[in-house]
Amino acid sequence: MTDRKYVYLFPEGDKDQKDLLGGKGANLAEMTNLGLPVPPGFTITTQACNDYIQGGTTMPEGLLDQVQSALRQVEEQTGKSLGDPERPLLADSCLIDYPLSRRRLLCFGRGRCL
Repeated sequence: MTDRKYVYLFPEGDKDQKDLLGGKGANLAEMTNLGLPVPPGFTITTQACNDYIQGGTTMPEGLLDQVQSALRQVEEQTGKSLGDPERPLLADSCLIDYPLSRRRLLCFGRGRCL
């Protein structure tokens, strides 16, 4: 298992980590730390996506475990579950374009990149 941290819960990040968390992730972390009303969540780092590309579109070691752990924490905090029809946890996703490599990744909250 790798020691690399690929997943940050919002309270673990801050505005100075834009290179690692992306602009949206760093700003959500900062707003959380300021006490603004931000729902619980997490960000998959840009390093995870870079390692995915460099690994020939292979999921980086440890990423899925980290996503599952963060997801469990968010589910506990909200009382909702991903895929639960009664109390669904909604997940945001991001589309990442790599124009030089002609690749598009669609990264979902469950750590799946397509």
